[in-house]
Amino acid sequence: VTCAAFSPDGTLVVTASDDKTAKIWSTKSCSPQRSLVEHDLPVESAAFSPDGRFVVTASWDTVAKIWEVESGNCLRSLEGHHLPVMSAGFSPEGTLVVTASVDNTARIWDVETGAC
Repeated sequence: VTCAAFSPDGTLVVTASDDKTAKIWSTKSCSPQRSLVEHDLPVESAAFSPDGRFVVTASWDTVAKIWEVESGNCLRSLEGHHLPVMSAGFSPEGTLVVTASVDNTARIWDVETGAC
């Protein structure tokens, strides 16, 4: 596990892992509720949106992804970095995502459209 973060209400935790997945866990049962499986290489970081409805993951496959917590579905792939993406996070209002990459760039993405 490379990263762990609480949901805004504290009922869930998201973890990122070298096994190419992120998992959403219940803090009550300490059991996984969803597996987020679409990355091709290890997942370096994961974070909840401010409203807790979404998770963003950052991976060595050069892609960040936005996931719906309720379903576990990948809603958007944020592609544009040329080297591994090491971290990603939501803006305070939840409308933007920032990513940071080993390619020496940070990018700001629109959550709704995926535009950078």
